[in-house]
Amino acid sequence: IWGPISDMVGRKIPLYLGMLIFVIGTFGCAYSTSMTQLVTWRIIMALGACTAPMLARAMIRDQYSPTRVAEILLLLNIILAISPILGPLLGSAIAAYFSWHAIFIYLAIVGFMFLLISFTLPETLTPTNRVPTSWHNLAKVFTVYAQLLGNWQYMRYVLTITFLYIANYTFITGSPFVFITYFGASAVQFSLFFAAAVVGNVILSLIIRNYITKLDMHLVVKVCTLWATFWGIVLVIIAQTGFGGMYAIIMTNILHFAPTAVLSSLGTSLALAKVKNDQVGAATALLSALQYGSGIVSSTLLALIVTGTIMPYAVIILVFVSLSFLVVAKK
Repeated sequence: IWGPISDMVGRKIPLYLGMLIFVIGTFGCAYSTSMTQLVTWRIIMALGACTAPMLARAMIRDQYSPTRVAEILLLLNIILAISPILGPLLGSAIAAYFSWHAIFIYLAIVGFMFLLISFTLPETLTPTNRVPTSWHNLAKVFTVYAQLLGNWQYMRYVLTITFLYIANYTFITGSPFVFITYFGASAVQFSLFFAAAVVGNVILSLIIRNYITKLDMHLVVKVCTLWATFWGIVLVIIAQTGFGGMYAIIMTNILHFAPTAVLSSLGTSLALAKVKNDQVGAATALLSALQYGSGIVSSTLLALIVTGTIMPYAVIILVFVSLSFLVVAKK
């Protein structure tokens, strides 16, 4: 919804509305008195929360060249990579000293602060690059998605990112079973394993960011998917043979996960470079929806394919990193 609308009215109005809805939704969660109310307010909260990450990408694309877009997104993705570690720690601390309601109050306060900060941002989509605002265009606003789905030069990068994220969400969703249930690791050990995977992601992102102006971004994306596919094959071999045990699985996961931020940043930049200026909002929205919605696929597959072994986990990762490579390699 927000993407095509931002292509018509500019980025700032949808950003304001989305962040306001997020703040209202979080306050609603904080003062919920039943599970039904909490779920309802969480849905409202999500409708607002999705605007900022999506529109941030669109605003970057509005202003910069593909290389500069990739450089900025690499920095953004480094921050996003660290957040899953810091977020639970902060949430746990707030809940321990106050209550779960305080977590949502904190989020509402932070959301309101960022809403105020957003008023200082410039409008990045000039009137000449917007879809003309009319009732006719408003009624047909979502037909742009059909055009984007038919744009292979755009969709090849979108699918590359989506398939890799299905593999990565398999790693994130399935790793508690693999390491804690199957191998018997402690919660502390598991946290350290996951942190190591994030650190690998951050280090590779910093390296690529320093040399981004000298690199062929499409080639880097292709190499990243080939790298992930190689380690996906190794993961299946280890899962089948048991060679190296838990620590071999850990190292393989770290290596397959390492290029995630690089591929996401460069792939996003290349994808958005393939669309017209008045389609950037919709293109960013479609990419974001598939990228972050891909977790549904991995969770469903893991739930359906239960064997009591780690083989389904390994095979799902291999299948989707391989698809990611095949898509980006196809001309």
